[in-house]
Amino acid sequence: MLRLIAAVLYLLTLSVTYGQQCKAPYDVSFRVVDLREGRKAAFWYPTATPGKPTAYAEGGIQGNFTRNEPPMACSFPLIVFSHGLGGCGTQSLFLTEELARAGFVVIAPDHRDAACTVDGSGAPNFQDTQESLLEPEKWTAATYADRKEDVEKAIDLALSDGSIGKVVDRERIGIVGHSLGGYTALGLLGAWPQWRDDRIRAAVLLSPYLLPFQSKKTLTNINKPVMLQGADFDLGITPSLEGANGAYATLAEPRYFVKLKGGSHFEWTNLLCLGKDSIAQCLETKANARLINSYSIDFLRRYLEQSPSALLLGTNSELRTYERTVVLVAVSAASFDQQVGVAPSSIASAFAEGLASADTAAQTLPLPTSLDGVKAVVSDADGKSYDAALFFAGQGQVNLLAPQALARGAASVRITRNGQTIAEGSVQVNSVAPGVFSAGASGDGVAAATYLRVAADGGRTSGLIFDPASGAPTPLDVTAPGEQIYVSLFGTGLRGASAVTATVGGVNVKVAGPVPHSEFAGLDQLNLGPLPASLAGKGLVDIRLSAGSFSANPTQALIR
Repeated sequence: MLRLIAAVLYLLTLSVTYGQQCKAPYDVSFRVVDLREGRKAAFWYPTATPGKPTAYAEGGIQGNFTRNEPPMACSFPLIVFSHGLGGCGTQSLFLTEELARAGFVVIAPDHRDAACTVDGSGAPNFQDTQESLLEPEKWTAATYADRKEDVEKAIDLALSDGSIGKVVDRERIGIVGHSLGGYTALGLLGAWPQWRDDRIRAAVLLSPYLLPFQSKKTLTNINKPVMLQGADFDLGITPSLEGANGAYATLAEPRYFVKLKGGSHFEWTNLLCLGKDSIAQCLETKANARLINSYSIDFLRRYLEQSPSALLLGTNSELRTYERTVVLVAVSAASFDQQVGVAPSSIASAFAEGLASADTAAQTLPLPTSLDGVKAVVSDADGKSYDAALFFAGQGQVNLLAPQALARGAASVRITRNGQTIAEGSVQVNSVAPGVFSAGASGDGVAAATYLRVAADGGRTSGLIFDPASGAPTPLDVTAPGEQIYVSLFGTGLRGASAVTATVGGVNVKVAGPVPHSEFAGLDQLNLGPLPASLAGKGLVDIRLSAGSFSANPTQALIR
């Protein structure tokens, strides 16, 4: 027994130590490895060995790292960095080193078109473009397919490396690409279907050359989170990212767009730090370097580590433009069942992060269509769009009244804030979408219902079938001689039903309604009962409704 206790205490000590160590910022180590065909790749990764000011190449900018030290024994996402045409794996040191400091393993291959090398030695092997950048319509999946192979080889290297491979989480792989590296990343995300590598879960694209994909209309093939970054004077690329027909508007959610103030196409390279002695000095004095890093790192943490980020949710006056559109989940506010969809004149809830700057509830009737600058636009199967009335707008949820005129079929819901789209999602509009409210507002558990007790002498008493303070069920006694008990349920999406059937504890009961509630928009009421005496002693039982071809979410009542 003493040995067992000692072993447990030892494991707890390891757990505490591990948790203390595995926390950014980390010290960084740098390593150069062979890639293929005589070319190399660079690794940056967290280490337990303290870094020191060190130049990457003679006379070059200083980082703060060690060389060839073992990685820290934690689990880290992997990022592949793909350089631009004529660049190399070390072309963006202020970003790649800081990614490792933030808790990522980074591998950056030298592609065949590199004009420099990650180890600073050897003759560069610059080659002409395989197709003209000015004729994107001629590009095919064969164009720069060698870059695709480089990235795949880099991922394989990272996963199989004797030391680094042990700390890389193969389920959390992202890619960062600049210029032609952005083209490479998009191809691997599926813009060239033949290139798709589903190991890659998210991408940051720095002034990406994507005209071939716009020409072929293949950006819609991508279903992974993407952040685009552009700049004021990046005149060759950034205009293709913006506007109604730009890449940002074409990509699926979640998508992000960061536009820097000032800056050319080379804002994401070491040229940004020209004249600075060290990466630290560059980050201290160059606002765009800090912005590139902070938005890239927070985006990758959000989608590879599921880490919340206040930066991604807010606005930033240091940027020229910042847009984001995340996935919106729209469901019945009662059942939260995506399969059932919503019905016209029903109450719906739409969920996503960062929808509103603060929680705001409607205070007037009729309900407003805007709360704190937040609006919900529903576009139906007929192509008609409606501004929905709003009950509530919060940071993670908007409650809305589905417009009465909605056509049946597939619809979209778009949440905007101050005119900017924040989240988009789809929902099915059905004539009936039954949902019953529960006391815990969770879609299950005790129903948010009332009871009516009719005594033998005609006297009536009523109350809730749940405790409003705790949500616990209040027992209903169906055994009193001559008494009848009725239960009133409150739901939404029911009023379009020609008939509703119900069971309580598996026993069929009569249903009166549904009818629209006289005071609350979108709320439907139906009355069940009288409850049969055969339910006596059954305890907590399910209440189940069916309307049309749909079943409502089951709720409960306590019978004694």
